[in-house]
Amino acid sequence: MSSGNTPEYSRNDGHTTGRLRSTRVRPVSIGRQGRKLTEPQPRGPASVKVTRPLPFRIRLATSEQDLVDLVSLRSKAYARHNAPAAGRLRCLEEQDRGDDAVILLARSKLDGTAVGAVRVQTRLRRPLMVESAMRLPPEITGANPVELMRGSVRNGAPGQMVSASLAKASFLLCLRFGFSHVIVTCREPVDLMYRAYQFDDLLAGDMIDLSYSPGVKHKVLCLPIGAAAERWKTANPPLFEFMFNSHHPDIDLDHAAVRQQFDELLAGSDRQSEPI
Repeated sequence: MSSGNTPEYSRNDGHTTGRLRSTRVRPVSIGRQGRKLTEPQPRGPASVKVTRPLPFRIRLATSEQDLVDLVSLRSKAYARHNAPAAGRLRCLEEQDRGDDAVILLARSKLDGTAVGAVRVQTRLRRPLMVESAMRLPPEITGANPVELMRGSVRNGAPGQMVSASLAKASFLLCLRFGFSHVIVTCREPVDLMYRAYQFDDLLAGDMIDLSYSPGVKHKVLCLPIGAAAERWKTANPPLFEFMFNSHHPDIDLDHAAVRQQFDELLAGSDRQSEPI
């Protein structure tokens, strides 16, 4: 148990890792005035950037073929790592088609095959999936968090660069649209990768069961977007250079499409909340 003013969190299995705080899901502002989504300029150290091409392109998954390739990539990646959730990932998840999420898909320049993907799940319509297993601290639920879900990379030597580039694409998306925290759940020893990205452990070493990833306990990690630059600059300078001082034109996200998607979601939420 924590003491003093240390933030404390709760699991939904009856065990307390700290102070319970009620959580109410509501539409939240993501860099917008009133109900209009805006695009704040990326916050980061100003410097001369070096353009570095990648052997793949990262774009939004928008077509049916994108989703077919996503399922194939994801199911193979989870099966390769003997993940207990592999069996349920042979088809799309309901969240893959949700208007409160975007899927980033990396395709090889050589042959167009899918080599990596991740779903960026927002909290604009519903709780994050991790909230089915624990209560997040109020400083996160009161802000604009996202949860990175079902990260998958094709086997082979380029996998590490694909993974890092998907992380950068997700980070840039958060900067662009004012999301406040990135949350991930992962098994050991995958958590070591996220600790290198300077994620915090929300459960102080504890692990929890997840109904959507059964069979093994998971850590819950979080990176405050506003603290990322200073953390990387101090603790991981090569990562800082990759994130801030390298320009990757092959990370090519359609921000206008994302803005329209979220604007329509928020407008629909406004209509549903109007009195009849």
